[in-house]
Amino acid sequence: MADYFDSLKKSFTDAYRNPSLFVPLLTQALVTVLLLLLFLVGGAAMLFSAAGLNILLDAQSFVWTAQLVLFAIIFALVGLLALLVVGAWFTAGLLGMVNDVTDGKRATGQAFFAAAKAFYVPVLLYTLLRVGLFLLAALPFLVVLVAFLGTLAAPKLALIVLLAVFLLVFVVLAVFLGFGLFFAEPALIRDRLSAWQAAKRSFRLLRDRTGYVVLSALTVIVVALVVAAVASILSLPGAFLAAAGPGGVVAFVLLLIVRLALQFFLALVILLFTFRMYADAEEKKSASRSDTKKILVKDPPRRSAKKTGSKDVKKKRTRKTKK
Repeated sequence: MADYFDSLKKSFTDAYRNPSLFVPLLTQALVTVLLLLLFLVGGAAMLFSAAGLNILLDAQSFVWTAQLVLFAIIFALVGLLALLVVGAWFTAGLLGMVNDVTDGKRATGQAFFAAAKAFYVPVLLYTLLRVGLFLLAALPFLVVLVAFLGTLAAPKLALIVLLAVFLLVFVVLAVFLGFGLFFAEPALIRDRLSAWQAAKRSFRLLRDRTGYVVLSALTVIVVALVVAAVASILSLPGAFLAAAGPGGVVAFVLLLIVRLALQFFLALVILLFTFRMYADAEEKKSASRSDTKKILVKDPPRRSAKKTGSKDVKKKRTRKTKK
């Protein structure tokens, strides 16, 4: 456990000593919020205009309602795809900076743009792969949920049981995917792998060193819970301060900023810890390989010696028979 705590301590120190890591994280958060507002406002306006046209035409039929729902779903999917496409650029740059910090370098803006250019496509493909895997794991549950909502007036017991079973299956699959993809991003950046190869490398590491991966993930979960508890404690007096007047509102805003800063700091610590633990695992793996090579060079297999010895004995016997 000492290795985990040492790596976690170094991750906190690296996040504190490299404040430039916060810039792409904050920028990505602001861009995400702006895109969400844009798509929400634009989608709502277009949806209400279509609904108003429907009312004016007095054609409130099932076809119109289905078209409106389909339009809302397509608009939401386009918004999600836009968020993934834009967010992958910031994520690629941030991961490149984190990789430099893991190697003992300083996080710079030049490293961000270089990493964003080099790793944008692999990071985008990995993001789509991860979202697709989780959606595939949730597909049976979503199908049963739609069927359950369709018969909400008179729900059947079989559907309720199936809903509970598939929810449990989804939770198990989501946990397995979370552990299996825990080291996919470090493998993607450090080893310059493709999205599929990075996912395979991460799952192979889970298979070969299950305890190492599980303990690393549990360390992240515990730290996240502790930071979330501290942030919740800080936000408790917020409602009382907001009702105390202008000064209380200012204090409430300051507490909110502190809470957001803690969450951003936690995200950076988790990234640094994940990269450091992956680098340590790869170093130990390469060290064990070099040790086995040295042992094989010093102590060659005995079978070859036996074979050569048997050949020498046969040669001596043939010489004696010739004499």
